[in-house]
Amino acid sequence: MTLRHLRIFVAVAEQGTMHAAARALFLSQPAISQAVKELEAHYGGLLFERYGRRLRITPLGERLLGYARGLLAEADRVERGMAAAGGQALLRLGAPPSLAEQMLVPLVGRFERQAPGVRVEVLVDNSTVLEDRLLAGRLDAALLDSDGRAGEIEQTPFYRDRLALVAAPDHPLARTAGPVSAEQLAACDLVLREEGSRPRQLLCDYLVRRGLTPRIKWSSSNLHTVVQAVEAGMGVSLLSWLLVRGGIRAGTLVELPVAGLGEERDITLATRRQQAGSPALEAFAAFCREEAQDPRWPETGDGMIAREEAYR
Repeated sequence: MTLRHLRIFVAVAEQGTMHAAARALFLSQPAISQAVKELEAHYGGLLFERYGRRLRITPLGERLLGYARGLLAEADRVERGMAAAGGQALLRLGAPPSLAEQMLVPLVGRFERQAPGVRVEVLVDNSTVLEDRLLAGRLDAALLDSDGRAGEIEQTPFYRDRLALVAAPDHPLARTAGPVSAEQLAACDLVLREEGSRPRQLLCDYLVRRGLTPRIKWSSSNLHTVVQAVEAGMGVSLLSWLLVRGGIRAGTLVELPVAGLGEERDITLATRRQQAGSPALEAFAAFCREEAQDPRWPETGDGMIAREEAYR
């Protein structure tokens, strides 16, 4: 049993399928399957049960998962400590695609120029995966919206964003007088991000709570594909204002008012609660607070907020 076996096992448990784990780790699916078989032989029992294409972790697997996450977190701590002793600290950050493109890229670029002794590694994935990585100790921090896992993740807000329901200018809903109703929205095709993304969850929950079924026509992890499909009239979508503001100003998208849906949200720097802060992480958090004071970044009319208190 090696750390490689444990990393593969944790990836399968988090991703739910061998195929998804292989894609996340940039390994072949046979390599993933073989590693799981070797672990099962080593510990003398099944770690996963197969249900169609999905895998369900067994009680033995759940027991190993707790140990594996702890060991991997400690191994990563050793790597960071030794890297810092060698003169360069390691900071592992994550963000969902929209925040990575619109916020994390400029943040990291300027931070690395300001702190050349820090090496920043970035994971771009949906919020669910990022929260799992934070709790497993495989990320130091992530940019997330304020709807995180209460009690497990500590979130310090530094920017206020909002979600906007958008469509092409010639979409039937764009010609609706007044706010769009839930019934009108449920009758439309939806163009959404992949399962696990926060805007998709919010939109689907909004309809399901009203006894309505979402009509998902497009599902994509590529944000530009989502925006292009909406601009082409394929359906409507709920997306970050940061992402769609350019299209709205250019006239390729229009915002649709929907009561109780286009809510504001705080973008936060999220860390694991009771996590020991490293000097690199503390420097990055301070840098984010400084950036939040500059109304020119990112360019938007919604404005920044800078608050020291964390969500409890």
